[in-house]
Amino acid sequence: MQRRVGNFAGLKRVFRTVSLGTSTVDGCGEPTIDWERPVADIYGVAYHVLMHVVGSQNYPEALDAIRDILMLYVDLADSTQGFGHNADTYVRFDRLKFVDAQVESDGYHYVDLELLRAGSAIAIVCVFYDLWCDDQPLSGHPASERYGVAIAGGRLSHFPDIEAVLQDALNRKYLAIDDPWFEHALNSIYRKYVRGFFERLAQGDRFDG
Repeated sequence: MQRRVGNFAGLKRVFRTVSLGTSTVDGCGEPTIDWERPVADIYGVAYHVLMHVVGSQNYPEALDAIRDILMLYVDLADSTQGFGHNADTYVRFDRLKFVDAQVESDGYHYVDLELLRAGSAIAIVCVFYDLWCDDQPLSGHPASERYGVAIAGGRLSHFPDIEAVLQDALNRKYLAIDDPWFEHALNSIYRKYVRGFFERLAQGDRFDG
């Protein structure tokens, strides 16, 4: 396991304390968030997480996550042709566990790391989309605040477009159900990551030419 420090430079305020304990998900080192402890300003505080590393001992769980991601992508592409309500029904894995995962540098190919990370980020977007569909405020909601802390800590830095949209949504604190901004903001993300994935697959043809 590798330890990474995400810098809170520019972060003015968060609304809950982060406890640096180990999560109950296979001891993967995800931070445990104590939602009952309000805090004031923690500007400048370093946010420590244990980055998950996929290797010979744990790669099956990453493959299971890939299966969930593929089901999610199919549902988004086939059922709603974009993000839809409860599209992440089949997502069983911890989305933050793999969104910035690494693989062991031992020469073996364990998993499609790009798909694993991107699919985890898309699954996080689905959480925000469901809150919008359910007319739930982002400010004060445990789900959005957990991911808000992760975004502030740079956990989604591999996907700056997703990071920017979700940060904008968090800054708004509440997304009115009759405001199409969020839907429109996600169009390019769906096209790039979900539709783009299937387009790349469709172009693969070893007999072409």
